[in-house]
Amino acid sequence: MSNSSDDMAMASLLFEEIQEREDMRRMYLQEKLSRGVWVTDRGDEILIAEMKSSHLRNTIAMIERDGSRCVLGVGEDYLPVLREELGKRSS
Repeated sequence: MSNSSDDMAMASLLFEEIQEREDMRRMYLQEKLSRGVWVTDRGDEILIAEMKSSHLRNTIAMIERDGSRCVLGVGEDYLPVLREELGKRSS
């Protein structure tokens, strides 16, 4: 039985560590958004103002499709900024 409780304790610690890392990643993405920066899935940073229109459209579609699962739940926060940038180019 002690093995099982040790396993449960280890799983709990690992879960907490994963949550901490995701929280740190969310804060990082929020900070990047405040500077007008999109972070790709590979970790590349692109100024939203310098993204190609096709990239903006694809990014918007991805966030709309995946919703809160996208970009650790921060994706939807990007939508107004991405749409605004795309709108500037349409006018």
